[in-house]
Amino acid sequence: RAKIEHIFDAIGYSPADSVSLHVNYGLLEKDCCRQSFLRGAFLSGGSVTDPEKRYHLELATNHHKVIRETDESAMDCLVPLLTVQPVLENAVEHGIAPAGGGIIEMRYLKTGRCLRIEIINTGKPIGPEDRKKIDAALRGETTAGTHLGLANIADRLRLIYSGQAAIEVSSDEKDRTVVRMDVPQDMD
Repeated sequence: RAKIEHIFDAIGYSPADSVSLHVNYGLLEKDCCRQSFLRGAFLSGGSVTDPEKRYHLELATNHHKVIRETDESAMDCLVPLLTVQPVLENAVEHGIAPAGGGIIEMRYLKTGRCLRIEIINTGKPIGPEDRKKIDAALRGETTAGTHLGLANIADRLRLIYSGQAAIEVSSDEKDRTVVRMDVPQDMD
């Protein structure tokens, strides 16, 4: 911290007067502004990998004011490892990339005794053939051409939560793909 303060002093910068620890959504209305925001967030706390999986982007912050803009009751909820990341990869691989672009939105909401995780993408809509593969994956069927990551998540949730967790993949009224997972939090 002392090093950062020294650098700020050297360039005449005062974080107390200039740094805002919340997201001003008005600044994110244009694509270029959203890209700049993500670039800045990535530079301050992000990582990217692409070992042939077509990207993984992760952003982290310890600024409580930024984190609080999600449902605060969801902040202490637990999510099994490798649950969200494969869904995000699928959103890019099967939605955003084939459509040539789009937006991925993530929501974490505490609903009763469950954490509801929603991952919504504006990419390629779910077609009839995709629907068959998705339904097979949700049943845990891992034949050639099914969504292996989705099947693994469905199986993992069934095993960990003894059938009390739920996962569904649907299209909303705007033809966006919505993956909704309800993860129990108060297991007895």
